[in-house]
Amino acid sequence: KGKKNLAKNMQYYRDAVNHYWEGYAWAARVKTVEPDFAPEIDEDGHVDEGPFFTEEELEELKSVLCANAAMAHMQLKNWGYVKDDSIKAVDHNKNNVKAWY
Repeated sequence: KGKKNLAKNMQYYRDAVNHYWEGYAWAARVKTVEPDFAPEIDEDGHVDEGPFFTEEELEELKSVLCANAAMAHMQLKNWGYVKDDSIKAVDHNKNNVKAWY
């Protein structure tokens, strides 16, 4: 039973890494808005479709996604990927304590 649980956990972390990188790829396609941006509302009360992120918010999101991917790689003992993802996380947000860990 122990080996079965270990294999299940390994797959869980592999899936997590893939999801974090899917999120990162999505974040790379998002166009940023100015900090004082307010979406336009049409006469029917509908708001323009988002998402709406400032550059700072998007960089923080990318940092979190990279740091989470690094932590999942740590569980898988993929040390090279841990280092690479942590460096990317710090590049996006130098104040991300999780990335420095």
